[in-house]
Amino acid sequence: MILLGCALAFASGVILRPERARAVPYFAVMEGAKCSLCHVSPTGAGMRQEHGVGYYKKLSLEATKDLIDDEFKGQLTKYFAVGADFRFRHLANVQTPTSNDFSVPQGSLYVRAMPIKYFTLYADTDLANLDSREIFGLIHELPYNLWVKFGRINLPYGLRVPDDSSFIRSDLGFTFGSQDLGVEVGIEPGPFTFAVAYSNGIPGGNADDNEQKAVTSSGAWIMRYFRLGASFQWNDQSFNRLLTGGGFVGVHFWRVAVLGEFDIQNIHDKATGAGRTVKVGYGEADVRIIPGLVFKGTYDAVDDELPGSGFHQRIGAGFEVYPLPYLEISTIYRMRVGNGALGQDQIFTQVHGYY
Repeated sequence: MILLGCALAFASGVILRPERARAVPYFAVMEGAKCSLCHVSPTGAGMRQEHGVGYYKKLSLEATKDLIDDEFKGQLTKYFAVGADFRFRHLANVQTPTSNDFSVPQGSLYVRAMPIKYFTLYADTDLANLDSREIFGLIHELPYNLWVKFGRINLPYGLRVPDDSSFIRSDLGFTFGSQDLGVEVGIEPGPFTFAVAYSNGIPGGNADDNEQKAVTSSGAWIMRYFRLGASFQWNDQSFNRLLTGGGFVGVHFWRVAVLGEFDIQNIHDKATGAGRTVKVGYGEADVRIIPGLVFKGTYDAVDDELPGSGFHQRIGAGFEVYPLPYLEISTIYRMRVGNGALGQDQIFTQVHGYY
């Protein structure tokens, strides 16, 4: 059912486009690029390096492209650069009881110091929530694009869509608020990319509470119009043993990017010996109508054996517009499907400023 739903979401994202059609993983799918092309972290997310700043700022509507300053890419000096992500969100529940709420889910300031060619010090501090997200050292530009990262890091798993409320992130524990302390090693020979992390296995980057460690890995084969990848994690925690694995795919044709992910997580309770399985799926289709305007259709589902949970699914549709360089405004309507107790239908509106 989850796989079928993802396939239907892909089709609907194309069929329901207004005329023609074009977040961030879908940018990579559109360009046939690896995450390392645009981001300081080779596995993506966080601060954009110079190429990424140059690409992102050119997403705006044609009428405002003349506002672009091609000289500004966050580089203050040869050895020092800054960046930022600011998200202001309005969430409205449209069913009884209705509600609406403003929030600032992210106010990140990025700082990157590169004292020598092969070594970078990086910090991501969320000023809006007074939280340190990532802070690490990165040895890079080694043979075969090998890198070594160490510190507080986002673990390399899955598509890493920017919506932490999607089931592939929230229900598996791989959100942008669940960094871990550890070491990551990666390599990118030719069209392939592979990363493996050895970490405490404690979401949130806290000190370890046992002698065991988590192993998380992700790899992908990336071509111009197609990508195929898989992820895995073994995490032997104090109270639970987690075994998680899945695959993801991305396809680009015309002005359309289609991506999806399916994962299975087995949870073993050490105290009782009981176990349960969680299955999650996600599908997304992005259609570029004109430069600066994108239609987005999404589907996600979860099937959890936890008593009282069960199978839930929901679909969403909306638009992203880039009225100015460095500014994105998006509105998504997300509704539950079937009888699953997913809560209320919701409208997400978000203003995203970045550089």
